[in-house]
Amino acid sequence: MKKLLIMALALLSFSLTWADSKTKIPFKKLPVEAQTFVKKTFPNNDVLLVEEKYEYTHDKKEYKVELEGDIDIKFDKMGVWKEIDCDRSILPLSVIPKEIQKFITSTYPNDKAVKIERDLYGYEVKLTNGKELVFNENGEFIRFDD
Repeated sequence: MKKLLIMALALLSFSLTWADSKTKIPFKKLPVEAQTFVKKTFPNNDVLLVEEKYEYTHDKKEYKVELEGDIDIKFDKMGVWKEIDCDRSILPLSVIPKEIQKFITSTYPNDKAVKIERDLYGYEVKLTNGKELVFNENGEFIRFDD
């Protein structure tokens, strides 16, 4: 029984290690759309690291770009941004849909957005005050995130 448990744990640890693969890649290996986005949106921030992540279990590829100034951007396999985290600085307005900008400006005039995530259902925005707001795909406020 003990040997069976050890073998099962070894197999599980091997499968978890094999499930994801992260590889450092040069910036020029990013999809063109991602390269263009980084150069246009963050022209004054040097690229520190580019990683390609592949999940074997879901056959899914993603990219992560780290920029100076503690800025992290995640892209899907086509080079479309999924998440932008500026940590200690403010998100460029160009990445925030206009309806969401209007809501933040009118509801939280003293706060700015520092992080934005998007998926099929909409957006999640984190403000300088720590609040996380959820919006639908049209930029309409839905709720606060826990």
